[in-house]
Amino acid sequence: MFPQSPRLIEIMIDGSKVGQNRDIDVGVVGDSKAVLRQIMDELRATGYKSPGKGWVEEVITEDQALKAADEGMLNSDQSPIHPMRLMKELRDILDRDATVIGDGGDIVTFAARVLNINEPGHWLDPGQFGCLGAGSGFAAAAQLARPGKQVCIVYGDGGFGLTGFDVESYVRFNLPIVSIVGNNGAWNQTTQGVVRRGMRGIGTYLSQETDYAKIMDGMGGYGERVTDPEEIRPALERAFNSGKPALLDVVTDQDVAYASMGGRSRQQRQY
Repeated sequence: MFPQSPRLIEIMIDGSKVGQNRDIDVGVVGDSKAVLRQIMDELRATGYKSPGKGWVEEVITEDQALKAADEGMLNSDQSPIHPMRLMKELRDILDRDATVIGDGGDIVTFAARVLNINEPGHWLDPGQFGCLGAGSGFAAAAQLARPGKQVCIVYGDGGFGLTGFDVESYVRFNLPIVSIVGNNGAWNQTTQGVVRRGMRGIGTYLSQETDYAKIMDGMGGYGERVTDPEEIRPALERAFNSGKPALLDVVTDQDVAYASMGGRSRQQRQY
């Protein structure tokens, strides 16, 4: 059934997605858990012998090195706030079965790098084409589908500008979604891309003076602006414990762009 030394086997529940964004050797349509169980059964039946743990240990070692390189950023006390510090504090307060929605550019890439998503379908983002503005609907649907469970949406300030007023719907339907706005005052994936090329980011800047928390206040939810990295965790606790739709406007460093950091990206998560 399989070639002797396949480079890549892709298992997708939706057959139309097989091979869509990468070259593969074998495409298998089906439930991943069921397919992997069948593969394991077949390997046992044929007397397959594992070559050992060398490859797994190599991957673990590489992953540990990448994580170690992040430690300084995750614990940064700089102000404006480093987006990695924001995501570390959010990671540490989320429940294991929390649903997280990403609706933005740069800040969502940081979120995908840091946050731990443990259950299928508990990470939702605009997809590979970056269709910003969809996140508010995702968050409302997730909270309705999983009442009593944590639902958090990470907005960029640009993304929030598209459908951020949907927080009024959260309030009207009493959906205790916690919204995090990474306020770096720019469409930063575009801004920093052109700035690094020696050009001006015309039309790509926003205002960090905008206090997005006041929008939530005005709608009747819980709003708070955060500028001190030491206040991120307490503010998150207040937001999640408020029992209301909540929004934290977190002022982050405009000069920290994901593309300039190097390393890996996990934005296109397959959950």
